[in-house]
Amino acid sequence: MGSRWVNALYSSEPVYRSVSEVVFIPAEELARLPEALRSFDLGRFRGEAVPVKLHMGERGNKWYVEPRIVKLICDELSRAGAEPFLFDTLPCYEGGRDTKEKYLETARMNGFWGLGYPIVIGNDGVEVPLGGRAFEVAEEIYRSKGVVAISHAKGHTITALGAAIKNFGMGGLSDRSKRYIHDGGKPVIDGSKCDLCGTCEALCPSDETYGEKAIRVEGDWSIDYGACLGCGRCVRGCPRGALAYMMDDFNRLLALGAKACLMGKEVLCINVALKITKFCDCAVDALPIICEDIGVLISNDPVAIDAASVDLIEGRMKKSFRELFGVDAMDHIRFAEEAGLGSAEYELVRIPR
Repeated sequence: MGSRWVNALYSSEPVYRSVSEVVFIPAEELARLPEALRSFDLGRFRGEAVPVKLHMGERGNKWYVEPRIVKLICDELSRAGAEPFLFDTLPCYEGGRDTKEKYLETARMNGFWGLGYPIVIGNDGVEVPLGGRAFEVAEEIYRSKGVVAISHAKGHTITALGAAIKNFGMGGLSDRSKRYIHDGGKPVIDGSKCDLCGTCEALCPSDETYGEKAIRVEGDWSIDYGACLGCGRCVRGCPRGALAYMMDDFNRLLALGAKACLMGKEVLCINVALKITKFCDCAVDALPIICEDIGVLISNDPVAIDAASVDLIEGRMKKSFRELFGVDAMDHIRFAEEAGLGSAEYELVRIPR
């Protein structure tokens, strides 16, 4: 980090303040990715077993980061003297990855075997207290001196953007902490304030996942907590202030989870903004594609790289994530900045020819 001109490539009136560099490789220049990686200090990972945190795709999903890109990144780390291994954790829902054996088979089906690097699937966590909460960070991340994130930059039902912060804030934790974050964002009602207007039911997105709304307003207010995603749209949108979070905003808990994973570590983040789907890699059908291919971003700062990803994707779509999801993609990024995880101010840098 340093003091640089904010968004120097785009802003006509730049502001001088502390920002982070984000290196950008356009999709048509993807062959320059190794060169871009070498512009970072990969030597800081030398001699270390480095978890390369990524999502290897749900079984049936075809839009995750391509294994050839993962291999290219790992090869550069290996040349710098690191010992990278592909790493992810178990999800908190049933599917093709809910046991280590099933996930390893899904990783094989999705092309991640045979890259020359071990695949490790974790779940056991070490409790890290933070912000009055406690998060179980995957042991493999907790015990590492440095971590590398390869994140697919795409849409997400709850956070609008799923990228580096979510890769750690959800994907770097045990399944118990994943459930804790989802449960923490679920609503509780103050019946004395509710006038049964139905706004919360209209805002509820759980039908996109489960085929029906978690909240029902039919003469009374009711909720199926098993179907509730904990997204918090109902809490933020209630015109009467009748709803509150069970614990806290999902986006804030996610940001704290990411910080719990990354405190005191050497970090390198790579966001792959290719095959940009509306839904996350956890979905079997993540379509539609919401934006044409943009490229790859690299930064030491997970907050800056996600902020840059939002700007690039929204700029290319010519619409905001809020228009797609009813959620501001910057919400969890701002919470991460407030938590001290990084800077949402960035300078986008191109590798000179």
